Amino acid sequence: MRGAWYVAYKADAVTTMQVYRSKRVALRAATALLKDGVAEVEVGPMLDTDQGVIRGDELRRVAGFV
Repeated sequence: MRGAWYVAYKADAVTTMQVYRSKRVALRAATALLKDGVAEVEVGPMLDTDQGVIRGDELRRVAGFV
């Protein structure tokens, strides 16, 4: 699954993670979650590092919410 990205979000005190085939698809999914009112959303590459993770205000800027 080369190039896969994840979207992790918290809803009803449960954290859920979904994996998507590309960054673009993951960002679309995260945008939909933000539109639905989910407050805690994180997008990142499927790597063993925290480098490249998009969350919080940065995610809102990328998704066009700021």
